[in-house]
Amino acid sequence: MWGNYLRLKPENKLDNDIFLEVGQQLTLASRHRLSRSQSIQSNLYPPVWVIVVFGFITVLYGLYFHHLQQSPVSLIFDFMVIFVVLCCIYFIYDIDTPFSGYVLVKPSVFQVIYAKMLALH
Repeated sequence: MWGNYLRLKPENKLDNDIFLEVGQQLTLASRHRLSRSQSIQSNLYPPVWVIVVFGFITVLYGLYFHHLQQSPVSLIFDFMVIFVVLCCIYFIYDIDTPFSGYVLVKPSVFQVIYAKMLALH
Protein backbone atom coordinates (compact mmCIF):
# COMPACT_ATOMS: atom_id res chain seq x y z
CA MET A 1 0.00 0.00 0.00
CA TRP A 2 2.84 2.33 0.77
CA GLY A 3 4.25 1.80 -2.73
CA ASN A 4 0.94 2.75 -4.30
CA TYR A 5 0.62 5.74 -1.98
CA LEU A 6 4.07 7.03 -2.86
CA ARG A 7 3.28 6.76 -6.58
CA LEU A 8 0.31 9.06 -6.12
CA LYS A 9 1.02 12.70 -6.69
CA PRO A 10 -1.56 15.39 -6.04
CA GLU A 11 -2.38 17.31 -9.19
CA ASN A 12 -3.34 20.49 -7.38
CA LYS A 13 -3.13 21.97 -3.92
CA LEU A 14 -6.70 20.96 -3.07
CA ASP A 15 -5.77 17.29 -3.44
CA ASN A 16 -2.67 17.76 -1.29
CA ASP A 17 -4.75 17.74 1.92
CA ILE A 18 -6.35 14.43 0.93
CA PHE A 19 -2.92 13.05 0.05
CA LEU A 20 -1.54 14.02 3.47
CA GLU A 21 -4.59 12.60 5.29
CA VAL A 22 -4.24 9.26 3.50
CA GLY A 23 -0.56 9.24 4.51
CA GLN A 24 -1.49 9.86 8.15
CA GLN A 25 -4.07 7.08 8.07
CA LEU A 26 -1.53 4.65 6.57
CA THR A 27 0.95 5.59 9.29
CA LEU A 28 -1.70 4.98 11.94
CA ALA A 29 -2.61 1.63 10.38
CA SER A 30 1.06 0.63 10.40
CA ARG A 31 1.32 1.42 14.10
CA HIS A 32 -1.81 -0.58 14.89
CA ARG A 33 -0.53 -3.50 12.82
CA LEU A 34 2.67 -3.57 14.87
CA SER A 35 0.74 -3.52 18.14
CA ARG A 36 -1.56 -6.31 16.90
CA SER A 37 1.40 -8.45 15.90
CA GLN A 38 2.88 -7.99 19.36
CA SER A 39 -0.46 -8.88 20.96
CA ILE A 40 -0.69 -12.11 18.97
CA GLN A 41 2.21 -13.49 20.93
CA SER A 42 1.47 -15.74 23.85
CA ASN A 43 0.05 -14.04 26.93
CA LEU A 44 0.72 -16.83 29.42
CA TYR A 45 4.04 -17.28 31.10
CA PRO A 46 5.89 -20.46 30.09
CA PRO A 47 5.67 -21.89 33.66
CA VAL A 48 1.88 -21.93 33.30
CA TRP A 49 2.17 -24.31 30.35
CA VAL A 50 4.50 -26.53 32.40
CA ILE A 51 1.86 -26.65 35.12
CA VAL A 52 -0.89 -27.46 32.59
CA VAL A 53 1.09 -30.29 30.96
CA PHE A 54 2.27 -31.69 34.29
CA GLY A 55 -1.29 -31.48 35.64
CA PHE A 56 -2.65 -33.40 32.65
CA ILE A 57 -0.03 -36.13 33.04
CA THR A 58 -0.78 -36.32 36.76
CA VAL A 59 -4.51 -36.69 36.09
CA LEU A 60 -3.86 -39.52 33.63
CA TYR A 61 -1.52 -41.23 36.09
CA GLY A 62 -4.01 -40.84 38.94
CA LEU A 63 -6.92 -42.17 36.91
CA TYR A 64 -4.96 -45.19 35.82
CA PHE A 65 -3.84 -46.18 39.30
CA HIS A 66 -7.10 -45.25 41.01
CA HIS A 67 -9.04 -47.73 38.86
CA LEU A 68 -6.73 -50.72 38.45
CA GLN A 69 -9.70 -53.01 38.03
CA GLN A 70 -11.51 -51.36 35.16
CA SER A 71 -15.28 -51.58 35.01
CA PRO A 72 -17.66 -49.92 32.53
CA VAL A 73 -18.55 -47.26 35.12
CA SER A 74 -14.90 -46.43 35.85
CA LEU A 75 -14.14 -46.21 32.11
CA ILE A 76 -17.02 -43.78 31.62
CA PHE A 77 -15.82 -41.74 34.60
CA ASP A 78 -12.24 -41.72 33.26
CA PHE A 79 -13.48 -40.62 29.83
CA MET A 80 -15.51 -37.76 31.34
CA VAL A 81 -12.58 -36.54 33.44
CA ILE A 82 -10.15 -36.66 30.53
CA PHE A 83 -12.66 -34.91 28.28
CA VAL A 84 -13.17 -32.08 30.78
CA VAL A 85 -9.43 -31.67 31.35
CA LEU A 86 -8.76 -31.56 27.59
CA CYS A 87 -11.55 -29.00 27.15
CA CYS A 88 -9.98 -26.84 29.85
CA ILE A 89 -6.56 -27.09 28.19
CA TYR A 90 -8.09 -26.13 24.84
CA PHE A 91 -9.84 -23.19 26.48
CA ILE A 92 -6.57 -22.02 28.04
CA TYR A 93 -4.86 -22.34 24.65
CA ASP A 94 -7.66 -20.37 22.97
CA ILE A 95 -7.43 -17.58 25.55
CA ASP A 96 -3.66 -17.53 25.10
CA THR A 97 -3.98 -16.57 21.41
CA PRO A 98 -6.29 -13.53 21.36
CA PHE A 99 -6.27 -12.69 17.64
CA SER A 100 -6.80 -16.15 16.28
CA GLY A 101 -10.04 -17.74 15.30
CA TYR A 102 -12.38 -18.31 12.45
CA VAL A 103 -13.38 -15.07 10.79
CA LEU A 104 -14.50 -15.47 7.22
CA VAL A 105 -15.37 -12.45 5.10
CA LYS A 106 -16.69 -13.19 1.64
CA PRO A 107 -15.28 -11.17 -1.29
CA SER A 108 -18.76 -9.94 -2.17
CA VAL A 109 -18.81 -7.88 1.03
CA PHE A 110 -15.75 -5.94 -0.12
CA GLN A 111 -17.32 -5.39 -3.54
CA VAL A 112 -20.47 -3.95 -1.96
CA ILE A 113 -18.42 -1.64 0.25
CA TYR A 114 -16.32 -0.54 -2.72
CA ALA A 115 -19.46 0.25 -4.72
CA LYS A 116 -20.82 2.31 -1.82
CA MET A 117 -17.51 4.17 -1.53
CA LEU A 118 -17.63 5.02 -5.24
CA ALA A 119 -21.18 6.31 -4.82
CA LEU A 120 -19.96 8.76 -2.15
CA HIS A 121 -17.76 10.61 -4.63
